[in-house]
Amino acid sequence: SVKQNRRTILILGLLIGALSLIGFLFYRQSQLKKEKQVLELEQKVLRAQMNPHFTFNALNSIKSYIISQDTENAVGYLNKFAKMIRGVLYASDRRTNTLREELEMVESYVEIEKLRFKDPIDLKIYKTQVNLDKITVPPLLLQPFIENALWHGLAKKQGQKIIEINIFKPNKNKLTIEIIDNGIGREASQNNNPQRNHESLGINISKKRLQNHFNLSDKKCNVEYIDLYDAKGNSEGTKVCLCLPVSS
Repeated sequence: SVKQNRRTILILGLLIGALSLIGFLFYRQSQLKKEKQVLELEQKVLRAQMNPHFTFNALNSIKSYIISQDTENAVGYLNKFAKMIRGVLYASDRRTNTLREELEMVESYVEIEKLRFKDPIDLKIYKTQVNLDKITVPPLLLQPFIENALWHGLAKKQGQKIIEINIFKPNKNKLTIEIIDNGIGREASQNNNPQRNHESLGINISKKRLQNHFNLSDKKCNVEYIDLYDAKGNSEGTKVCLCLPVSS
């Protein structure tokens, strides 16, 4: 009858409405959980960037210049440190940086750290048909990989020290960032410090931030390490490849 049909339609409508509400609540709960994870990761990476060891060494370098009355280097180093602090504080209020801003942070970081090395460090950045202002990444994404190259690849190397960053698009939907150092290599680094895990905390955090930022699964978040060797089998350093999806 018409009355029974109306009742059936009403019940079906209520069931659909209830299921929709339950689905929305589950979706919202999932989104809130993800947002909480993102915030926790951002806090961890900022703490890693501004760790007391890094800050103490930077301030100690400035103090050394002041004691030796090297005003020019003291002021220069202080300006670089202030720029780095400003960038970190600026990043703490944002979910993304342009790739250009990210590279500027890398340059500031290397400028500060390289003053603690006996030999100069040559940072080279190459890009091929990439608009650095249109591509966004989580703030301070590259810093842990650069730090790893500096202190576990180049610190023990004698002579010229090089970090090379190559940025290119192998196709329209993928961006590749290569970080190459000419350090002692992962095997020698592990032998120098057997207790150390090459998958450092900062790098693990970076991987999780990539997964969240680009909504990637573990398998699709491609961070690959490649050991480099010369023709005689001697280590020539390490290459890290980050493969990221891009929309255009």
